[in-house]
Amino acid sequence: MKSLNAFLRKEMLEASRTHKFIIIAAAFMFFALADPAMLKLLPHILKSQMSMIDLSQMKFDQFMAMTNYTKDLFQISTIVIVLAISGIISGEKNNKTLTMPVSIGCNVYGIVGGKFILYGISLFVASMIGMLTAYYYSGIIFENSFGIIPVLKAGALFGMYFIFVLSVVTFFSSLFQKAFVAGIFTLVSVFLMRAAEGIFSFKRFFPTNILEEANSFKAGLQGDSIITMAVLFIAVTVLNLLAAYKLKKTELV
Repeated sequence: MKSLNAFLRKEMLEASRTHKFIIIAAAFMFFALADPAMLKLLPHILKSQMSMIDLSQMKFDQFMAMTNYTKDLFQISTIVIVLAISGIISGEKNNKTLTMPVSIGCNVYGIVGGKFILYGISLFVASMIGMLTAYYYSGIIFENSFGIIPVLKAGALFGMYFIFVLSVVTFFSSLFQKAFVAGIFTLVSVFLMRAAEGIFSFKRFFPTNILEEANSFKAGLQGDSIITMAVLFIAVTVLNLLAAYKLKKTELV
């Protein structure tokens, strides 16, 4: 517990110093504000560029704005966040900043746990705030298409998705010395997993399938989503334990 508390404080100072909190917030808030505005301007841009186009068949509303936002969260924000935190373990090993804590008896599970708790909470909170901001702002620009409950659900599910991504980053960062390599392996794994959902019939066993439920913007949870959430929870636990185990086997002192 002492190791966990110590690394929570240490990591909070380090994340503030390296502006990681600002990067995480920007990855969510930029598209929450930009996507609804861009969608509102899109019909005018299309008319000016292609005067003969018929826009009556195209629907521009809050649901489309929120769907665009969630697409950008997966396609772009995932890349930004992964590259920002890809050195979560490898950076510590390369800079020898774990030598002193380990030499005085700090537990590696507390080290990994402290990092996971801090960034996990940050990503979950940022996901909720970003989703609510996108909903509120798109509601101002367009009329509200649905209530706030589906938005809260989508924010929570995307928060869980990013916690899974954090766990994948932590695992690969414990394997590789270079942060960039860990980031690339994470992105390839996550994007391939998402792509594989359209190929295999057992997609509910892919943790990334939780985004399917988030993108529906419906209040209830489907039965398959419960299975996906359980698989995600197991994957997060296993990946962090493996990262801690690999760190324990690494010569740090």
